[in-house]
Amino acid sequence: MERAIDVVEIALQLFHGPIYVRKEIVHNKHVVEELKAKGAIFVEELDEVPDGARVIFSAHGVSPEVRRQAKERKLQVIDATCPLVTKVHVEARRYARAGRTIFLIGHRDHVEVIGTRGEAPEHIVVVGDVAEAGPRAAAEITTRPGKDAVGGIQEIGGILEADPDTDWSKVRLEALRQHLIDMNEVTLHAAAAATPIDGGLAIAVTGQGRTLAAIQRMVPAHAPMIDGHDGWHATATLLPDGARLTVTASDPREVAHIRGLGFIGLMATGAHHQAHHLAIAEGQRPMHTY
Repeated sequence: MERAIDVVEIALQLFHGPIYVRKEIVHNKHVVEELKAKGAIFVEELDEVPDGARVIFSAHGVSPEVRRQAKERKLQVIDATCPLVTKVHVEARRYARAGRTIFLIGHRDHVEVIGTRGEAPEHIVVVGDVAEAGPRAAAEITTRPGKDAVGGIQEIGGILEADPDTDWSKVRLEALRQHLIDMNEVTLHAAAAATPIDGGLAIAVTGQGRTLAAIQRMVPAHAPMIDGHDGWHATATLLPDGARLTVTASDPREVAHIRGLGFIGLMATGAHHQAHHLAIAEGQRPMHTY
């Protein structure tokens, strides 16, 4: 996420003339508004961009068709696609070449899903969850490690290995391991007392000893990444025995959404985890704040 924001800010500093950004650069309304104030012009599609102009592709990635359109119109493209999204696109093409059916779990209209499906539309089936894929998936779906600690480290390590620009003097996979330990500690042992408030939910997350320390690292680190998602406002404050996470929204539907998710659902919301894990491993975040 930080990488994509930096790309826009650097482009605004380096280049004269308008800088167009296709789609929201990241899923954070506050960040988008700040970049607009600095001069970035956000558009939904390339037909809103003048021929030959400079355009940035957002962190969420684009389909081959969008790239073709940009080339045809001689647009000066700056690609801010997240490396993790690029990896998903590469895997989609690889499985498609092998003749596999790919079940892509997500929302059909989400920008990342649209971009990924565009890599191999004849091979990719978008579903809401594994159950929706039905018996066909039982024979064809491929599961890979991702949320478990070993799988998470393996995934991020592979991305770092594949990037020729990785600065190995700054890589700290041990910091990522400690973060994943904290994730498990909070998930398994923290107490979460949720209280409905006007516009959302306030959650007191508490524990003792090792659990307390993990809570006071995890909750404040995740609140900024939840903030702005689907128009939500999220804050975290430390408590003597833990931390309080408060998430609110102005849309009544989102208020119900927030309350339905509860603490662990809110912490797991969105697609920030891989980018967050990569930033930790690359040494972009201090150990105590990840």
